[in-house]
Amino acid sequence: SLKATAVVNNSNLGGDTTPQDVLGSLGYAEECARLAEVPLLFTAAKRELDIEGTKPVDMYVRPSWLE
Repeated sequence: SLKATAVVNNSNLGGDTTPQDVLGSLGYAEECARLAEVPLLFTAAKRELDIEGTKPVDMYVRPSWLE
């Protein structure tokens, strides 16, 4: 079995994601990490949201259902 060593918060609503959505998920991610007894490693967010303190990510593959 695999043992989790950290939580990565990647909360998003696809193209509808706002900075407020990501920032609003931080408490939930912190609580999940606390309950799992592992650290919250980082929060990821789409680069274009430009949210300070998050790890910027780019989407390279677009799911067909979003076409």
